[in-house]
Formats: sequence, C-alpha cells, structure tokens
Amino acid sequence: MSYQLTLQSQKGTSLLKNKSNFLEIQFKAEDIEITDLNSKILVIVGYKIQVLDELLEEKELDSLRIKPFQEYMIVNLHRSEIYVTFSESIKDHSIIYNPYYYEHEDHKKIDPVKFKEKHPEFNIRENYVDTLPKWYSIKFTYENENLIFVRPRIGISIQKHKLRTEHWDILMGNPIIISGNIVHYNVEKGQKFDHPVQSLHSIINPTDDWVAIKEKYDGKFKEKDIVRVFNPNNYHD
Repeated sequence: MSYQLTLQSQKGTSLLKNKSNFLEIQFKAEDIEITDLNSKILVIVGYKIQVLDELLEEKELDSLRIKPFQEYMIVNLHRSEIYVTFSESIKDHSIIYNPYYYEHEDHKKIDPVKFKEKHPEFNIRENYVDTLPKWYSIKFTYENENLIFVRPRIGISIQKHKLRTEHWDILMGNPIIISGNIVHYNVEKGQKFDHPVQSLHSIINPTDDWVAIKEKYDGKFKEKDIVRVFNPNNYHD
C-alpha cells in the first residue's frame, strides 16, 4: 500500500535506510511544473547527493527509485510544500539521521570554557584566538587552523562557499561526511576531505559520541561567506 507525506518548504525527511523491496517515489506540487519541481528537490540516494532532475536524467528514469537496503533522504528547496508518494510505507525504515532530533529542546549556545573543562579528554589547546559557539557545535580558531566539535545526533547545514576551499581532517568520531556530490558513511579517524569552492559539504554525526574535525582553508575566509542549501532548525542561530 502506498504512503504519502507533505514536505514543507525548506524541510527534509530523515536520512533513512530502505527495507528489502525496491521503493518508488513520486512528487507533485500545486502550480509547479514538473521540470521546475524536480530542479529544487535535493536527494540523497546511497552515496550520491544531487538535485532530482540531474539524477533522473543521469539514470534515464521518470521517478526516483531506491534499491533494497539503500540510504535515501529528500529535501524540499521550494518555497511551497510538495507532496511525496512512496510505493509502500516507510514507517519501519531505519533512521540513520533525523535533522530535527533536537527541535523541541533548549538551543542554548555551548560555553567554550565550560566545554573545555567538561571534556579534558579532547585535549583542546589553550592558544586559540577565537571561538564560534553554537548550540549544536563549537569551533576553536587557531592561527592556522580551526578545531570543530559537533555534538551527538546532529548535522550542520549542507553548505558551500564562494571564496574559499576547505580541508577537513577527522580527529575523532564516526561522522557521515558530504563532500561535493558524494556521501561518505562510517568515516573514521584520519580520513581527509577537500571541498573546492562552490562544492556542497556537511558534517553529520549520527552517533552518541562527539565528532572532532581539524579544518584548514585556502582563499579568503569570512564567516558570512556561506550558502546554506539545507539548514534544518535554523542552525545559523
């Protein structure tokens, strides 16, 4: 039996894992042509992340098809709601990452001093020159690099930059890393990722432990040089 949901503007599903059957997904929206509709739906299918029309053209398909046990996620980038129809219920599909896990909890910013005192095992060096505390992550800025910690069960926005490339070195944890149009699962300490100008990137922490990343960049660094393609829970706060 088919299953339907309404996806509001700028909202996404959880990152899910399909069961043992093929899953067909179709989309529609009021007063939106199908070509315009597909151009503003962002999808993760397995190890790829791309807008829907590119994926359908690449695969020569008319609808989105998810293989058995494949990961998938849908993000509505339109200004209006869309209607999503699945060929069967997805209620028992495994949730890998829920972007709204903390939606109804307190979003108090992390205190850098208390964070450092609470986590001596992270060995945060004293000579940082600035911090960028948010409620879901904290960044310690040093002369030549940044140290970023992402709390459990959270993901930062899917974003890109116009003025700089970024280089990530995984120091701790097992995040999911989006880099360009590739989704890397079960990432381990020591893996490195390069994000060219205008390429999508994100850190998703689906585990119960903190993730730590060392970040370096080339180009001009400005905190406002950021395009948030998908920004659940207003993560710029």
